[in-house]
Amino acid sequence: MKKIAIVFLAILLGVSSVFATESRVRGMGGVGMYIHDDTNIYMFPGLISRYHNQVVGELGVDDSSNDSRYGMINYYFEDAGIDIGYHFNLPVYDFPGNDPLDHVSLKTKGMLTVGYGNLGAGIAMGGESWEDPAVTDGLKSETTGLIELIGGYSITDGNMPMDLGGSIAFTSGEAVFNGVGQPGDGTGSGFELNLHGRLWMEMKDISIIPAFSFGLGAVTMSQDDANGDALLDSVIGSTNFGLGLGISHQVSEQNLIVFAFEPLRMNHRTYETKITGIEETKDSTQIILPAIYAAIETKPTSWMTIRVGAAQMHTYSSGSTGAGGVTTDSPKSKKSTFGYTFGLGFQFNHFEIDGVFNEQFMYDGPHFVSGMPNALFNRISIKYTW
Repeated sequence: MKKIAIVFLAILLGVSSVFATESRVRGMGGVGMYIHDDTNIYMFPGLISRYHNQVVGELGVDDSSNDSRYGMINYYFEDAGIDIGYHFNLPVYDFPGNDPLDHVSLKTKGMLTVGYGNLGAGIAMGGESWEDPAVTDGLKSETTGLIELIGGYSITDGNMPMDLGGSIAFTSGEAVFNGVGQPGDGTGSGFELNLHGRLWMEMKDISIIPAFSFGLGAVTMSQDDANGDALLDSVIGSTNFGLGLGISHQVSEQNLIVFAFEPLRMNHRTYETKITGIEETKDSTQIILPAIYAAIETKPTSWMTIRVGAAQMHTYSSGSTGAGGVTTDSPKSKKSTFGYTFGLGFQFNHFEIDGVFNEQFMYDGPHFVSGMPNALFNRISIKYTW
């Protein structure tokens, strides 16, 4: 029954939102927290009314499944001063290392958003179900469900603008079994809370942006065996915390330089699970200490934008496992990772097209040269504003 525990963990902790369009931010190496961009509205819903009248299509990754493609429309009702938007097919990220249920998985959600002045809010829902009426001995049905609320307040005027935002999600899952000798129904429920904040300290053409993020979640799961005795009883917890400092320098109207330093980012998880009366525990901690980002965005012409980004992270991992009253430390690791990105943007009247350049295209060339299926871009976003 370990798989059922893993399944519910994937369902119940995998609720993090992603951005409206990712191509610009990815093309700049992931500095989205430290720039003004419509991708910020999920962390800071108070910014919704800053971006009136938009239609966005995120075309996703080449050769990827449909759950990486999503879109949104935001319409400004001028007389009422209200922005109302709907976001289609938003991805729900799976918790690392988990497998989906046999017949359903919680991969996408839809979200309704409302913005009014400095305030913004949204509600998201997602879920799937499966049932086989013919089953009399075995797994009969599976269901997953999610409801998420987001809200935020932003101060966009004054010497020190500020953005605050948060979200809370409630999740559930169930696997129903029929037949003699089959286990009882497996059920699970949980929640996840996330808080974000950043401050814009403006000094002429330079902005200093201190930022923080905090999140916690909890999951409970249970299942009885065929005799009604406890087969699975689990409590799983998650805590995340991060600090960052960004410097954004608008060198000119055509050139932007961004540097960010995140001195600490921590992810801590605890597992307490009883399977057929045997208690197992697991404790894992991952610390990024530090992470450094740098990005440049420049407009050589009125219709084209070039972006370059780089990131360096130093990651420390540790943990422990326990079974039968014996606790064993897990191997510790320390590693450094480096990555860079290159992006292009094109502006045509009310249209904006952003892409993340596929670096393999530089080495191998197009298909007619190398025989390799290399696309020029590996992620593309299209936005129309009126």
